[in-house]
Amino acid sequence: MFRVGDYVTRKSYNNDIVFKIIDIKDKMYILKGINVRLVADSTLDDLVLHDGNTVNDESLIDRIDENLDRNDFFYLPGKILHIDGDNEYLERCLKLYKKFNVMAYGIAMKEDEIKEHIREHLELIKPDILVITGHDAYNNKKGGLDDASAYKNSSNFIDAVIEARKYERAHDKLIIIAGACGSYYEGLIKNGANFASSPKRINIHALDPAIVASCLSFSDKNSNIDIIKILDIDLVKDIKEVRRGRIKEYVEKHPNSTYTPNARPWTVPCDIALPCATQNELDLEDAKALVANKVFAVCEGANMPTTPEAIHYLMKNGVFYAPGKASNAGGVACSGLEMSQNAQHLSWTAEEVDQKLENIMVNIFETCRDTAKEYGHEKEYVVGANIAGFLKVAKAMKAQGTV
Repeated sequence: MFRVGDYVTRKSYNNDIVFKIIDIKDKMYILKGINVRLVADSTLDDLVLHDGNTVNDESLIDRIDENLDRNDFFYLPGKILHIDGDNEYLERCLKLYKKFNVMAYGIAMKEDEIKEHIREHLELIKPDILVITGHDAYNNKKGGLDDASAYKNSSNFIDAVIEARKYERAHDKLIIIAGACGSYYEGLIKNGANFASSPKRINIHALDPAIVASCLSFSDKNSNIDIIKILDIDLVKDIKEVRRGRIKEYVEKHPNSTYTPNARPWTVPCDIALPCATQNELDLEDAKALVANKVFAVCEGANMPTTPEAIHYLMKNGVFYAPGKASNAGGVACSGLEMSQNAQHLSWTAEEVDQKLENIMVNIFETCRDTAKEYGHEKEYVVGANIAGFLKVAKAMKAQGTV
């Protein structure tokens, strides 16, 4: 006979996970994982007594601590707010934060209560990183993998993420890590989490959320991801430039990638959308899909790629919209720089050209912003770009004596 507090393993799972008995109800033993964020139930005949000697957070913390990327200069790591549905796991995570010298605030709260109170904690603590975790599980008898109601707490986590994004929409200003073992990964990401558990619904270690948060806390936001390491650029060049083939051929060599025929990309959840192909490629229905997926900004990189109806809808719904006459001015600006070099018999390095171009683009943004505000249309960059462009041409014509 086992008692509450005993450590056990399960025969049906090859005794590979150590649990602690936290309750006994109607001859069913309620179990909680020691190193794995997992709650389960079991009958007596499936249990095997264990000595419980599995918790060794110190060795794990020491190993990770050695590999944390701390810069040589002084700076403050990001502040963390960790809300956990399990107080025991939370205490272990707080010890990890303390070991890493990360400023972290921990709050234990039932998963279904987080959404109601998260805003007040965000406003009080003002964190850089938010961790929302606890317990979760998928039940295939209640629905498919893409049905939030088929999960124990995924809906609660998603609602909490939505509330957090109402507080701060920018994903780089508030990094959200959400979910637990077996959570609805796609739903969490779609609704605003930067990181979520877990794409394959696998078990996660009790300290996993804190480990990710700590590593992010010491990360430089200016660090880059090398897209070449993710995308097979050589294959893309071979398909398009050598064979003159279709991009769908990429999937033949990389079956884990996805190609969707006869479709445009605007239904894919994203923070920033960049229409850079042809005129009117982003219409009203595309704009509605982007807004539904909580897009933060739409920046044009082509000549009039967004229809007027789509522009109006995006702006009406608070999306930052950068018109092509401003955000797509880099090519013309570089042509101007080239003319200046030729006229002055100069030869600038690529770095010098990039710096001059950056200054030009920053000036364009500030001009659009300030002009819109001056004429009573603050944050309406289309109005700012139109008025600023008109004034620039008018001043040039006046200077030339044409008006």
